[in-house]
Amino acid sequence: MHAFSLTRTSDSSAVESIRLDGLGLTHISGPESGLRQLAGSEAAASQLVVLISTLSPVPFHERYQQQKTSQLTPMGNAVDYTRPDPPLREDLRLLVERYLHSATPADHVAAHQQLQTLFQSWIASGPALDALAPEHPKLNQLTLRRSQLTQLGQLGIQSLASIESHTPPTAAWIEAQSTLLKTSADHSELTDFVILPPLQQLVDTAGKQVVTGPSSR
Repeated sequence: MHAFSLTRTSDSSAVESIRLDGLGLTHISGPESGLRQLAGSEAAASQLVVLISTLSPVPFHERYQQQKTSQLTPMGNAVDYTRPDPPLREDLRLLVERYLHSATPADHVAAHQQLQTLFQSWIASGPALDALAPEHPKLNQLTLRRSQLTQLGQLGIQSLASIESHTPPTAAWIEAQSTLLKTSADHSELTDFVILPPLQQLVDTAGKQVVTGPSSR
């Protein structure tokens, strides 16, 4: 069970992370096992990991204020399986940079396809998790986040469509996406999104129309 994988410029940190996991620091296998328990199955957990990969836990002091967290606080809540610095934070930034500033048409097309696939996975994850939630109530700890992720996936798809077609979005659309990004940036459900700056960059680019499609390169 793995989140959507993006091409990275260096995988040395990932290799080291896997090595440490094999030595008993179960920061990879432990969270994956916990997600299976939350979602009820491997297939269901694959949808949950799409959401979890976009989140990091809020700072400890804020979590303490809401949960009164201590060494005796039991594990097993959704936030317990988020990572302080998830790979998608950097991966998405690099992929959007590659899409917007690709050196060749082939790079542009490849980055566009990866972004399309990623955003579609965000859109699909919301309804899938909604269907699981009645039987797995701890999924309701991330009700707002899964709704927002679906909307952020739609924001991504629509931004790409505007950029590729050189069609300016309406002022109403830009305002709606700016509001979504602003509300999504709030601490909520003990989590923060790590994906917002690259999405803002796509919205800004769609509005300015500074990217040309591969056919005109």
